[in-house]
Amino acid sequence: SPVYSPGAEDIAAGQVTLFIEAFTNAPCQGSFIDSRTVSIARAPDIETGSATQICQGDTLIVQGASITDYDAFVWTSQGDGQFADNQVMNPQYIPGPMDGVNEQVTLVLSASNGPCTGISEQLSVDVVPQPVAFAGEDTIVDPGTAYEIDDAIVENYSAFLWTTDGSGTFSNPTSPNPVYTPSFMDSVRRFVNLTLTAQ
Repeated sequence: SPVYSPGAEDIAAGQVTLFIEAFTNAPCQGSFIDSRTVSIARAPDIETGSATQICQGDTLIVQGASITDYDAFVWTSQGDGQFADNQVMNPQYIPGPMDGVNEQVTLVLSASNGPCTGISEQLSVDVVPQPVAFAGEDTIVDPGTAYEIDDAIVENYSAFLWTTDGSGTFSNPTSPNPVYTPSFMDSVRRFVNLTLTAQ
């Protein structure tokens, strides 16, 4: 049995017709011709779009995914999140808890087309953790006494800032553990709220 390798024109046409001719034995004359048509399925071509990032707790909407020459496809995740519908081209993906812990998840788009070997392409998604800000425990200080904030915590931030609803001053409002010096009016009020904001 011969092996036929389709040419570029066969592939472009999506099919090719092969003929076989059998000749009679002498002294008979003549020949017999038969043919068969072979359909040529193209292997899928997948594009998943560019690597992207989302904030932890947000839902990702995949953008820019496309496939040509396919009869079936499906999205899967190598993390623990869920797709709203994993059989639409540009689905919504809800990251799971471990996606946030790992700060990254890989989404996989797989496609097949008839007898062709299925292929897959990956989309890398960075899951950016939400900022964490803890201003410390409530405390009491003597009037006019400077207070060092030594139990504040700030994580996963690009910037943070201390502010007050009073009129005192911070030694450095962009330090995680500044010293706050109450004003005379803070002492008159007998309380002040210090706020740590991170983004």
